[in-house]
Amino acid sequence: MKTMFGKRQVLIATLVVALGLAIYLNFQFNKAGEDFTATGTLSSSSSETYNYGDAAYVNASEASSGDVSTPEGDDASTADEGDASATQTQGSAYFVEARLNREQSREEAVDVLKDVLADAQADDSAKTEALAASAKIAQNVKDEGEIENLIKAKGFTECMVYIEDDKANVIVQSDGLLPSEVAQIKDVITSNAQVSADNITIVPVE
Repeated sequence: MKTMFGKRQVLIATLVVALGLAIYLNFQFNKAGEDFTATGTLSSSSSETYNYGDAAYVNASEASSGDVSTPEGDDASTADEGDASATQTQGSAYFVEARLNREQSREEAVDVLKDVLADAQADDSAKTEALAASAKIAQNVKDEGEIENLIKAKGFTECMVYIEDDKANVIVQSDGLLPSEVAQIKDVITSNAQVSADNITIVPVE
């Protein structure tokens, strides 16, 4: 009876972690979908989401009425460089946070598997499954690192890949992806991981 209770606790703990991971990932990528702007990219700033279609219309209206002063010469160049630098910094911070979240989620899952392996009351079947799950996580981590390097080699400044349950979620720093770039990313993933093209989600982030 005690053994059955112990197994049930392990099973519940494993399911809780798995559910937590699923909820987190679903939230992250649903949030990404909600934050798409008119250009089809995700803003890396969590405080504001800009609709570039509306912004262009408003700016054009203001310019025609003469209410907007336009920087000229070196001032305009400096302003553009400052905006680009700020955007790049925000994008870098987004990827740092995303990687930390990925690592924390993985660590929690690994801790549960370690508990199963260390449990003297866990049967051989449970330990075999835990070992297989651990090996799968290790392989996913290896694949993610290789895929990220290959995607960057294609010319992308930054990217993050998360592989789970034969699915891949990819976040790429870009102000918009061409169909050819999407095809390139999918080709890299399908060539280096056990993931089919229809199970790949790609989200561009400014």
